[in-house]
Amino acid sequence: MAHLLDERGIRPTTLHSYRQFLGHLEDYLKEVKVGSLHVLSPAILSAFVTKRSAGWGMSMLGGLCTVRRGFLRYLF
Repeated sequence: MAHLLDERGIRPTTLHSYRQFLGHLEDYLKEVKVGSLHVLSPAILSAFVTKRSAGWGMSMLGGLCTVRRGFLRYLF
């Protein structure tokens, strides 16, 4: 997260949102027993978004997908 603050100039409130969204992803990966980020696949990520879509509005899902995309760019 320090990378986002230092190099990208992300505001602390935005960083807080990123942490929350990534926490949801982390919880989901534990739930489906994905132990390594190296095994992430489009199917796993799609299932995550589908599961989170229940009860969330479009703006929340848009934020979730934006954070997920940025996280994946950082990783790969």
